[in-house]
Amino acid sequence: MPTVKEAAAELGLGPERVAQLTQRGQLPASKVDGRWIIERSDLRAYKQERESKVSVSKAAAALGLSEITVCVAIREGSLPAKKIDERWLIEPEALEAYKQERQQMKQELQLRATTEEAAADLGLGVFRVIQLAREGTLPARKINGQWLIDREGLEAYKKLRQTPGTNEVGAALGLSADRITDLIRTGRLKASKIGPGRMSHWKIQPSDLKSFKKLRETTAAGPGFELRSQDWINARLAQQATKTPQT
Repeated sequence: MPTVKEAAAELGLGPERVAQLTQRGQLPASKVDGRWIIERSDLRAYKQERESKVSVSKAAAALGLSEITVCVAIREGSLPAKKIDERWLIEPEALEAYKQERQQMKQELQLRATTEEAAADLGLGVFRVIQLAREGTLPARKINGQWLIDREGLEAYKKLRQTPGTNEVGAALGLSADRITDLIRTGRLKASKIGPGRMSHWKIQPSDLKSFKKLRETTAAGPGFELRSQDWINARLAQQATKTPQT
């Protein structure tokens, strides 16, 4: 059975370092005649464990990262590793899993915009974009402490912001913005609400505005259409639907 000195020579370590490993229980050993003796099988197992793992420098080269970045990932727990001989060593399987995770994240980042990019695209402040992400108005995901905005959701929100509001629709119909809001709340004019709480406002899609204009013409209610009750409008539509054409 190898002594500490012989084990040190085989492992490429100093005898003092091997003695520390035995004292810490990292390398099983027993004392015989006042000397520490290491079982050949234990020495072989320890050696194989060291050789089967990847060093920080090799991991950095495989990932295309700096050694400092790899060490940070290890300390944060995102890259599992074990300290052997005062060195961080990584299982090949763990390294491959981490590599695939980074590739997936890279692909996902291509589908998302940063808050700065979204703010520039929308003409808003970064803080406002973060608010929209937090409240769910803008589809977003927090990755590594940073909000990333879904690009398709960003484009949809951008189009919604560009649709006319109560002021624009009121001007087109010759009504006040307050009256348009009443029509929306009573369900006669479809609209979408964007923004949080008191800062929210109504947006009307062109197709919904077109349907509303058609309803005004169909009911033949004239200028007083907007003042009619919903029951009156429904009754008028039902009357027209059941009316048979004269022959």
